Amino acid sequence: MGLGLEMSQAIQCSKVLVVGAGGIGCELLKNLVLTSFLNIHIVDLDTIDVSNLNRQFLFRRHHVGKSKAMVAKEAVMRFNQAVSIFAHHANIKDEQFGAAFFSQFDIVLNALDNVDARRHVNRLCLALDIPLIESGTEGYIGQTTTVRRGFTECFECQPKAASQTFAVCTIRNTPDQPVHCIVWAKYVLSMLFGPPDADNIMLDKDLGGESYLDGSGNFTESDFLSTQLYTGSPTEMANLIFKRYFTTDIEKAILIADRWVNRPAPIPLYFDELLKSHNEVSDCEKGLQDQHVPTVSECATAVIESLCRIYKERSHSIGSISFDKDDDLLMDCVAHLANLRMFVFHIPMQSRFHIKGIAGNIVHAIASTNAIAAGLIVLEAIKVISKEFGKCRTVWIGRCGPKLLLSQRLEEPNKSCFVCSKSKRLLAVNCDVMALTQLFKVCRDVFGMNTPSIDVVSHENFIGCEDDHGDSDYLSRALSDPGVRIVDGAVLVIDDLSQRLEIELLVQNRFDVEGFEVLQTNAVNNTAKKRPREESGHSDGMQTQL
Repeated sequence: MGLGLEMSQAIQCSKVLVVGAGGIGCELLKNLVLTSFLNIHIVDLDTIDVSNLNRQFLFRRHHVGKSKAMVAKEAVMRFNQAVSIFAHHANIKDEQFGAAFFSQFDIVLNALDNVDARRHVNRLCLALDIPLIESGTEGYIGQTTTVRRGFTECFECQPKAASQTFAVCTIRNTPDQPVHCIVWAKYVLSMLFGPPDADNIMLDKDLGGESYLDGSGNFTESDFLSTQLYTGSPTEMANLIFKRYFTTDIEKAILIADRWVNRPAPIPLYFDELLKSHNEVSDCEKGLQDQHVPTVSECATAVIESLCRIYKERSHSIGSISFDKDDDLLMDCVAHLANLRMFVFHIPMQSRFHIKGIAGNIVHAIASTNAIAAGLIVLEAIKVISKEFGKCRTVWIGRCGPKLLLSQRLEEPNKSCFVCSKSKRLLAVNCDVMALTQLFKVCRDVFGMNTPSIDVVSHENFIGCEDDHGDSDYLSRALSDPGVRIVDGAVLVIDDLSQRLEIELLVQNRFDVEGFEVLQTNAVNNTAKKRPREESGHSDGMQTQL
């Protein structure tokens, strides 16, 4: 594509922020450098895992364990020595990447697989009026779109369906949710007892395909038939599997110090020590086994028993076993494996019932889909840099019909969006039941805020609450408490300075509501307005700083 002198100069002078150096990010960085974008910043928290190597082509085997952002920078600079790239091995939500950092860029390109981080970037770009190009892929489908304040839908204009896909690096290395551990446990079950599957994320293809269980009784690396080839006793096999996944692998993971800078390091488990602290489950607990949240020692004992039973009772099926949530033995094994991993990574353990309910499907990443998405991002970026915003399109990638790509005009902002259109929301809640700390949790979990600050404005009072790191006694009070006085008709103005976001909630006290409901409202009858803090050091009413 001939760009012309003027457009080429605009591209070379532009300053670009790329968020994410994974599947899409690797392809995107390569494309940007080859298109002569010369000023690029990359932000990515992840380190390179063996499972990345089959589709993230900037990385090689000797890069495993290193920062994706740093290695990607080194790789793409070989394509164009004139490029100036700054790599940041960090979380885009860190304080250092606030409004001042974002303000230096002409355009932001998202190559993220994390909805929470995508929302954060979306909000900062809207607040600072920086064009944002969003992207995502899932198997053979994907999309790219451009976001511009006041002209297009933002990332949050349409509700996002709960995703059933998870980043491979997160599952293998840094789980932080129960579902990550459950998915991991299913992969382990398939690796040990299932048919060969080249897409199993637990398979380290580069390492020779040796057996997990070699003749000496030691673990090496992976082979799908390892449990078939092992000649020892079921108990020995089960103990070796436990040692591999919960002792040896975790001890190795702890040595990668960069992963644990902003989160606690995992805890290796030693079966003999857990066995000493194991107590038999009572008959009452056995009767409610599905609802019982086990201890780590119970899980350790139970996972050995489950693995032994599979080896004994299903020996004729080893090599062809696939997970079925209605198969009690397989479900037990997955639940125990998942709970042990949750304990190792400081994630609250779950009941068997809960684990069974959230066991989900995996859609594998496809390198060619990532490459197509990355190419589309650069085409849209050129339009933005060239001030040809009217030519920007949302492009869908898929295999339905005669075309692989389907483009459409960008949608206008959704007037009901609380992020880009400042639409108000109604919070229906029992004010006598909900505590102030639970309200902060709503701000984080429902509205995706990082550091919410709640201003309560009514005709009677004005209370400012900075964050829930203060007096735990005060935070445990009900909303209707005289010291809090968040009651029917109160208006909550909630700020998050890290995202430059402000939303307004009208409180409706409802005794029939369990928990809370957040509803859309186009009009708020209460006319109370937020009193700006900048005008005075204190308010007319009571102000509590937490």
